[in-house]
Amino acid sequence: MAQSRTARQSSLDGGDGVSLRDLARRLAEELDSASEVAQDCQGALGEVVEKGLTERLAVRLQALDLLSQRLDELSMLLKRLERLEGAGSIPMHMFANMRLTDVSRRLMGADEISASEREAEFW
Repeated sequence: MAQSRTARQSSLDGGDGVSLRDLARRLAEELDSASEVAQDCQGALGEVVEKGLTERLAVRLQALDLLSQRLDELSMLLKRLERLEGAGSIPMHMFANMRLTDVSRRLMGADEISASEREAEFW
């Protein structure tokens, strides 16, 4: 275990770099984890409405602070990736299965869609 951690750490220290595929997978895992935190906080807020703020719920909601920090770190990494030279393009079909049309459109560089068009996605 310590050996694999050491090998992983040395590659993170600037030695070999990270493949785009591995980075994409890791970013997806981080964002999935962030989504789970947000969903738990939504549930906790629902419980606050029903039961009032208990210590247990306050601790769950404190996760929003860590979530914010994690999202800031991911954003910073993606901004650094944007500045890389020789970056290839991502095929448009990679955005096809995204559930939120406004997000996929922004990621593809399209204009924002109106709120009334997005409203249908929630039903």
